[in-house]
Amino acid sequence: MASHRRPGAADGWTPARGGTQGRHDHLGGRERGARRGRGGAHRASRGGRRRGARASRCPLGRGGGGHRRARAEPAGDRGGAAAALRRAAGAVPGSQGVLVYRTAAAHAVGQAAAARTVTGWDADTFREQSARAWEGVADGWARQQHELARITAPVSHWLVSALNPQPGQQVLELAAGTGETGFLVAELLLPGGKLICSDVSDAMLDHARRRAQELGLANVEFKQLNAEWIDLPLASMDAVLCRWGLMLLADPDAALRECRRVLRPGGRLGLAAWDDPEANPWASVPATTMVELGHADPPPRGRPGMFALADPGRLDDLLEGAGFTEPRVEAIELEFAAPSFEAFWSLGADLAPGRASMLAELDEEARVELRAEVQRRLSRFIAPGGEIAIPARTLVAVAQA
Repeated sequence: MASHRRPGAADGWTPARGGTQGRHDHLGGRERGARRGRGGAHRASRGGRRRGARASRCPLGRGGGGHRRARAEPAGDRGGAAAALRRAAGAVPGSQGVLVYRTAAAHAVGQAAAARTVTGWDADTFREQSARAWEGVADGWARQQHELARITAPVSHWLVSALNPQPGQQVLELAAGTGETGFLVAELLLPGGKLICSDVSDAMLDHARRRAQELGLANVEFKQLNAEWIDLPLASMDAVLCRWGLMLLADPDAALRECRRVLRPGGRLGLAAWDDPEANPWASVPATTMVELGHADPPPRGRPGMFALADPGRLDDLLEGAGFTEPRVEAIELEFAAPSFEAFWSLGADLAPGRASMLAELDEEARVELRAEVQRRLSRFIAPGGEIAIPARTLVAVAQA
């Protein structure tokens, strides 16, 4: 393998964990077509609208009714690599692979013994590599934190509103990054409440601490945590928040069960997970370009990744399977807008572990070629003055313990 080729680098498609305009569509009333529920039976959702085949789906209009829009499809990838990447990374059946759990009876012992082995790959190795990767881009996240907060504001505000935090409550944020979403919650917990800002990366938490000091937030505790085994007591939290972290975990089922365990009865979980690659050309176009130019391998099917939970039915099943009730899944549209393509390109290079490491290994000629090809494929989103505005869509969910 050539030195510039990095297997799996396409998995790092700027998977923002932690756009000035947004709108959301209610997905709770669609029938998840041909979706097999627990006990082997096909289930219909609470409403009568059929979700239908994903390849031909048009998203709902504003507020869940209204107009239909054409599917966003990456330029230059119609029916080709984008579809292959969607098949590889977008559908992760809950029963795929054989999961063997080695957990001790006591949770304290279980933290050390909770290694998971997944058929075909080593989950513990993945966790170690993922933690190192996030350490490596922490400085980039700090550089881009204000821009990221601006772009993703519609999602953060939806999550905060759905959780409805109250003074005196205890709230946990998982995969917090530099903390901008959780800090919106922290202000609402006063007096007497506390936010626990957690991440797998110490470097991310260092930047989050500095940001909290800048904001004058004294009711925030910082804790290094892996969401798959949360080092907190049973029923100790009033709410848990996880923005764009669940789909990146080796075992999202275990993470949701842990969230359920630490929540008090009636507590709420709010989370976000990216929707289809076709609805997110800001990420899928660079990813398919890297694959087609030979700089990355397609992400293997069934592995964690940006689009691993891009299905409202799958998300709904995971929540119910972990013991949550009244799950509500919606879609929010936002926009990755930047003053120039160069600014957009820098944003992705700073935020995405896979892309950042891959670019560092390419020679100058290969970097220029890659950048130019991505710019060509995204040209339909670039205005005559050079400004760029690329659509994005994410799923958001709230459920009750």
